Amino acid sequence: MHFQLPPHSHTKIVYCVLGRVIDAVVDLRVGSPTYGQFATFDVSAEKANIIYIPPGLAHGFYVTSETAIMMYKVSTVYAPESDMGIRWDSVGINWPSPNPIVSERDSGFVALSDFTSPFVY
Repeated sequence: MHFQLPPHSHTKIVYCVLGRVIDAVVDLRVGSPTYGQFATFDVSAEKANIIYIPPGLAHGFYVTSETAIMMYKVSTVYAPESDMGIRWDSVGINWPSPNPIVSERDSGFVALSDFTSPFVY
């Protein structure tokens, strides 16, 4: 579940141009009535749907087709020093598999319960 820390946090618009994914967002904004809660969306090239993700929400997806290509439009330039995430399995999302293929980097993220959020609602 990815995001950029302030001052490089950004708004994202995400869509799938090939295949299908389960897309998820998690609210990391302290003081938000939905802090720590998540929402999932079925996003596909066939549906041609788009997700708007404001700053302070973590984002991740699970590919449910053979392959998928995701497109991101973001409001700030990528800043590697601000790149951060929380572990995919620490929020309670009912992913299709309990053992997905996850990058080494993403496997090393902290759990939501161990993350001190700089985002404020």
